[in-house]
Amino acid sequence: MEDIIKQLNDWIHKVTEDFTNLSESAISKQPEPNKWSKKEVLGHFCDSVIMNLERFIKIQY
Repeated sequence: MEDIIKQLNDWIHKVTEDFTNLSESAISKQPEPNKWSKKEVLGHFCDSVIMNLERFIKIQY
C-alpha cells in the first residue's frame, strides 16, 4: 500500500509540474474535434476523485 501511495504522490507532483510548464492555450487545446483537452481530462479526474471520496465516506457510515 505504501508503494501505491508513493506512486500516486509522485504522479500528482509530476502532473503539477507538467501543467505549470504549459501555456493556457496548450492546456485548453483539443487534439481533435471530439477529444478532450488536457484541462478537461484533469477536470474530469478531479471530479471523479471528489465523487469517489464522497462515496467512500458514505460507505463507512
